[in-house]
Amino acid sequence: MEKMKRRDFLRLTATMTAMVMMVGDWYLEGDDRLQFTIYDDGTCQIRGDYGQGKWSVVNKDTLKLVDFYGQVTTYPISSIDKDSLTIELPSKEKITYYHTAEEALKH
Repeated sequence: MEKMKRRDFLRLTATMTAMVMMVGDWYLEGDDRLQFTIYDDGTCQIRGDYGQGKWSVVNKDTLKLVDFYGQVTTYPISSIDKDSLTIELPSKEKITYYHTAEEALKH
């Protein structure tokens, strides 16, 4: 029982840490245009989409985006740190986003 509680606590801690690092503006590697903004209230704004969507981290390693109309898209998170987020597309290609346009253009 104690092992299970510890494992659940560690999973929750990892998910919460990822969620805190997710908040903010994100620019695609090599591009200075804002791609999406994630807010701490669970909403998000995605470039080119109408209205605000919702976001969450599920299974501690998957970014879930729900657009204004309810369409759900999920992306496995390959890595995340204070400066960058790397996700995996359905084609298995990995793409990286940065919190600033300056950082995105450096890569």
